[in-house]
Amino acid sequence: MKPTSNGAFEGDNPLDFALPLAVLQICLILVLSRCLSFFLRPMRQLRVIAETIWYSTNLKTNALISMDIILLDEHRISVILLSPKVHYS
Repeated sequence: MKPTSNGAFEGDNPLDFALPLAVLQICLILVLSRCLSFFLRPMRQLRVIAETIWYSTNLKTNALISMDIILLDEHRISVILLSPKVHYS
């Protein structure tokens, strides 16, 4: 899987490449978890509950998340977990 494409105007499907697919997945996860948090707000649930519900669903059945991208997701998660925490005062 190549990281980037030549563009949609060249006839390439951007979702066949790793970087545009990763950006789309991140945006999709952020938007859907925020929507779930918005709908759980009247029940006085925290945003953490909405994210837990979202991440506990089986995301691998989604058409946007194929088995080819699982390795990229695991690498992305390990980079996030190993990144140093910066505290601003």
